[in-house]
Amino acid sequence: MWKLRQNLTISTTTKRLHRQLMLALIIQTLIPCFTNFFPCVLGWYSPILEVDIGKHASVAVITTAAFPIIDPIAVILLLPNYRRRIFKTSLLPRSDSNTMF
Repeated sequence: MWKLRQNLTISTTTKRLHRQLMLALIIQTLIPCFTNFFPCVLGWYSPILEVDIGKHASVAVITTAAFPIIDPIAVILLLPNYRRRIFKTSLLPRSDSNTMF
């Protein structure tokens, strides 16, 4: 990021794209932490800390199974070009003058 700020020859569009991609990468890093790592850690350490999680013990399995669905959806919703392409093709009737590519 420091190098990107120093390079003044980058266009504003490129800077905007870099910021969007950086945000997408941060979100892609945080999603596995919340869906895989934290529930498993709670499941592993609850017997050591003598915390009864009862029927919530299966949360780690459910969130781990949901990870492959959540990760691409988050990226599609974060990046405007992907978001416009998905929602434009699925919600609006297709015409040759409105195609993006």
